[in-house]
This record gives sequence, structure tokens and C-alpha cells, in this order.
Amino acid sequence: MLIYNPTLDPYHCAIRVLAILEFGNKRNLPIDSVRIAEFYLAYPSKVGSIRLPNELRAIRKVSRKYETPYRNPFDIKATFQRMHPIFQASISTLAAAGFITPELIKQDYLERTDLSLPVDLKHAVADFQSRHAEIRRFIIDELTSINLL
Repeated sequence: MLIYNPTLDPYHCAIRVLAILEFGNKRNLPIDSVRIAEFYLAYPSKVGSIRLPNELRAIRKVSRKYETPYRNPFDIKATFQRMHPIFQASISTLAAAGFITPELIKQDYLERTDLSLPVDLKHAVADFQSRHAEIRRFIIDELTSINLL
């Protein structure tokens, strides 16, 4: 039996990536930061399991009340790895469409270009962002601001 899982759909991934780049407080971000944030946008209830700096630990309590909009992963690490090729395909598609800067991908950064999103895509990104706004704001602004090193 085949089960469709939106976390493994490149188009759903593209919407999550665009939500990070459209609604975030930084113009460009390291690819790894976006990849991590994209994972937690797919699984917001898992934010509570992240080791965070002391000033950000209050979000753990908030994350417990959120349900994951997709099927919960059996193994978080394996799911994160399975999502990697989908993430790569999504950013390649977004770069080919002109929504992110292709030259920066080679430098391991993602930057949103000034090209306007089509109306339907803009609505899909805004709709995704508006759901569970509190945890999404944390993931997009705070989580992507943490130095990965």
C-alpha cells in the first residue's frame, strides 16, 4: 500500500522554503539553517526535542500543543535524511524559476530574489505561514538565527 506523505513532496517543501525566505527576518540564510527550519516546519511538535540556548527554551512548552500537520516520523534522523533529496530538488526548482539566487546556492546560502510569486503560490505560502503562527514565527526567526557551529 502506498501512502502519500507531503513532507516528501518537493512542492510542499518549496512552500515551506519560500515561507522561511518570505517571512524571515534575514535576506539570505545558510542552506543548512533553512533545511533544519524546513524540517521543523513540517514537524513543529518536534521543536520540543531541540537542545536550545537558555533564552529560547520556553518554546518547548509551546511546541507540545502543536500537532504535526503530516504523519509523524518513526525515526526523526532517518526522516531528516530522507527529506534531503526532496529539499535539494525544491531549491533547484525555485532557483530555475528565478525565486532564489542560483549563484548563492553554490556558496551554501539561499536568498530570495525580487521576482514576485504568482498569486496562487503567494496565497499557498501565506496560508501555510498563517497556520500555527506562534511556533512558525519561532522556527523562521529564532531557529534560523542560531549559529550552526
